[in-house]
Amino acid sequence: MKRLKVKIKPEIIAHCKKQLEEHNFGQRDKHNGNKGQQLVGIVGECVVREMFNLPYIDGKSGYDGGYDLKYKGKRYDVKTMTRSVDVKDSYTNNILKSQMEYDVHGYIFCSININKKELTVCGWIRKENAIKHRKLNPKGTIMQQGKGKGEPLDADWYEIDNKYLNFVNSIIDMKMQMISRWEKDNQFY
Repeated sequence: MKRLKVKIKPEIIAHCKKQLEEHNFGQRDKHNGNKGQQLVGIVGECVVREMFNLPYIDGKSGYDGGYDLKYKGKRYDVKTMTRSVDVKDSYTNNILKSQMEYDVHGYIFCSININKKELTVCGWIRKENAIKHRKLNPKGTIMQQGKGKGEPLDADWYEIDNKYLNFVNSIIDMKMQMISRWEKDNQFY
């Protein structure tokens, strides 16, 4: 089966660039990312919000409190990174250690193929499972991605492998999982 993929609409990119021009998205205490990294994050968030029939982000409301969307009463943080190739099962996803302290129920990990202008939903995971499966890369660790020279991390980061994520092949599949996997907690067997 193939992962959920969505072509990124030019109007989403234009909206996000305008938001970055008009609003300050670097409102955490530290590790706010540069404008390019912020653009990737808000493009990913807007693509996912559109999947959930939610409006695009509007930066005038200020800091979002660490979550990007709410679905069926649960708060999710959308984490997006770029790649120049399609996502593979063996890939991993990154999240700042400090971001795992936010009050969220789960994460939706995405990857943007910059050559295809396409977002892939790598999968989603409940926070407690992310904590269980995360692997720490301390500040200063040299991270090698692709064929270029590795760069030292400027903060503590966690990696969460794709194999631990809930695989989704459609938005309907993801929404159904996000309902059924929480309802099981409320059932007594």
